[in-house]
Amino acid sequence: MNTTTNKIWSVAIITVLFLLNARSQTNWNVTVSNFSFAPASLTINQGDVVIWNNTLGTHNVNGTTATFPNNPASFGNDVQSSPWEFSFTFNIAGEYRYQCDPHSGSMQGTITVNAATSIIGQDKDEIKIYPTPVTEYLFIEFGDNKAGAYSSIQLVNINGQIVHSQQIEGNDDLKINIGHLHPSIYFYRLLNTNGSIATGKILKK
Repeated sequence: MNTTTNKIWSVAIITVLFLLNARSQTNWNVTVSNFSFAPASLTINQGDVVIWNNTLGTHNVNGTTATFPNNPASFGNDVQSSPWEFSFTFNIAGEYRYQCDPHSGSMQGTITVNAATSIIGQDKDEIKIYPTPVTEYLFIEFGDNKAGAYSSIQLVNINGQIVHSQQIEGNDDLKINIGHLHPSIYFYRLLNTNGSIATGKILKK
């Protein structure tokens, strides 16, 4: 891929990422005050942002895996007096617990992050790409023999480089091993036999 093509793809990827985030990302606010987190329990979607706002007292947010080994990822800030604000983007689905260290007996919270799915087309039975986030194998299911409409699939990193390319033959579903790829956001390009391209993003963890 030449330099010009790389630049074009980089701009396209940034644009798609911005549009996808603008459409799907939600901010959730948690008030830290009076020895409590309010609300203390949240259910959000993958990619959403939680913002803690300390309005009174000396507190922190501790959701590190050192304190909660079952958390899918670490997050948190240092103990500080109000006012302060701390935010974290939850890119990995799962169950999270956190606490305020100075008041761990009374100040605890939970966050449930629902996994996102990636679906192309208005008809949900047309094609499904899952799971997201993906750790090792990416599955692509074609409904109603739609595989025959696509000639190949490419995975592109955020720098516009193609990290995987594969021909699509017949109407079989695909299983792609991407376990060797670094954790990041990647974009898939499904090339249609009529020359059109369907795109979307996946999160590799």
